[in-house]
Amino acid sequence: MENSPYVHCYDCWKEINGWGRNKSDEKYVELQKIIQGLLVEGASTEMSHLREKVKDLEGESHRLRMDLLEAQSNLEEAMSQIILSPAFLKRLITFCHPDKNPIREQEASEITRELLKVRGK
Repeated sequence: MENSPYVHCYDCWKEINGWGRNKSDEKYVELQKIIQGLLVEGASTEMSHLREKVKDLEGESHRLRMDLLEAQSNLEEAMSQIILSPAFLKRLITFCHPDKNPIREQEASEITRELLKVRGK
């Protein structure tokens, strides 16, 4: 009735105007109840399906987060085992130094700081 130009449904209009229901009106009301029940049942089934899908997606998301944490741990472990010779490290620091890269001074400073930390180990 939301989009209807009428204020009342046909059944209510008949009742308001004092007209009784006939057999076809009763059948119409029964059909409307059946349709409403099917719509509610269909919505309930769809909602149940969606809840199950959300549960599956949450499980997959959890598994992917765990995989990511494991990959990060493996990467950190691999990075800690990288050994650079002192001569090569010195060349990297010289190459990345901000004086050699005035256009990208901020980035060069950050990289040089990290390389100096590595050298300090």
